[in-house]
Amino acid sequence: MNWPEELVTGSSYDEGLVSGAADLVVADGASWVFAGTGLSTGDHVSNLVAQETNMVHGWGPPNTVIVAHSPVTLGAGDIASPGATDTAQFSDMTWYQADSGAIVFEASTLHLGWGLEPYLKKHSLGDPKASVAVQQIVSNVLARFGAQSAN
Repeated sequence: MNWPEELVTGSSYDEGLVSGAADLVVADGASWVFAGTGLSTGDHVSNLVAQETNMVHGWGPPNTVIVAHSPVTLGAGDIASPGATDTAQFSDMTWYQADSGAIVFEASTLHLGWGLEPYLKKHSLGDPKASVAVQQIVSNVLARFGAQSAN
């Protein structure tokens, strides 16, 4: 069968790679994902969305929640269609609860880790720095998955 990955992940890869780096834009600041981060709807976390991203196309579970909806530009050289130019798209951070009760979280950026570790700050796609907000997002997600702090 040729079913879209969005049925499992809540969002799916779109053609091309992000040109440069873009800001993560909070779409649902009231979500548990952003609890304790200090982020509100419309806030930006700079240079966190880069390379491959996923977006909601409407093929996923009906209870999929978009918590970040970040505008990105796909580079012309990376778009699969001949003669393509830079194209505006979105990167959608999502979550949903499966029928089994499992929580499925999709960061929709390969660079979420940039907000966890300042070591990567010299990367050519911007100047990411460790972010207390991103560290809290990851903590919230892990807690929702049932992980417990070692502290």
